Amino acid sequence: MRVSIGILTVGKTSTVVESILQIFTNNPNAKILVSTFSNTACDQVGRRLFSYLQNITNEPVLLRIYSICYGDKIDYDVEDNYMEATNMCHVYHMFPSINTIKTYRIVLATHYIIGKYVHSGLKDNFTHIFIDENASTTIPDAMCAIAGIWTPKVKVILSGTLEPCAPLEKTERFIGWKYLPNKDIPLIFHECSGKSLRDEDGPSLYNTDEIEIVMKYINILLKKGVEETDIGIVSPYRKQYSIIKSRLEKARLNYIEVGSPEIFQGKEKPVIIASTVRSNTETIGFLNNQR
Repeated sequence: MRVSIGILTVGKTSTVVESILQIFTNNPNAKILVSTFSNTACDQVGRRLFSYLQNITNEPVLLRIYSICYGDKIDYDVEDNYMEATNMCHVYHMFPSINTIKTYRIVLATHYIIGKYVHSGLKDNFTHIFIDENASTTIPDAMCAIAGIWTPKVKVILSGTLEPCAPLEKTERFIGWKYLPNKDIPLIFHECSGKSLRDEDGPSLYNTDEIEIVMKYINILLKKGVEETDIGIVSPYRKQYSIIKSRLEKARLNYIEVGSPEIFQGKEKPVIIASTVRSNTETIGFLNNQR
């Protein structure tokens, strides 16, 4: 078993993708299963692999298996090329048979989907199993990717955040930036005494003072020459990131990605701005969960 550890956006998924490509290229007999907790994480790996593989082979070597309920979330106009490598390529859902799966060298799916094939005869098919984004995965979920498939000959590779305080990776581009408390460490903790609020028509929290601080940093970064696509804004509260997204749209900053931590699984950004909304030490709700 091999383990890859790192915090959000530092490059674990790039390491996973490169590892898969090295195995695929150097071992013609290798068959690789990639399993993740979320569809977002699975597609991050799948798209990168597909982009590379379509330039080196015309053979259908990669298969991404979707569940039937995920079909309505796919934009087929945008994902046309990638969809060719999935079980949704004909715009209708069909679970591939075991014999079909065995014809592919790289198979990607969520833990839930892999679990459907536990007793279907894939035990001797794969040589490597990659389980990505383990910080979001419970042990029973992860076992879906192994049970009925693993043998002593199969190599299992785990990737994810083991602890919230795992070693940080430096972004050299911002070393020495005047706004950094420590010019050698591109990390800022900005204290905010704002209050978390909740509207009567919804349970989600938001913090207007934090939103103003986020917008301030965005303006500073853009003036510094940072591209919109290099910035990600993450918040655990839907109301908070919805308001920030609305503010960005009004400012015509449509290429800055905003969302929950789950949205950023498997993605990498040179700049991440995290808005926690709650900042007291007494009642932080589910933020107390290390995952």
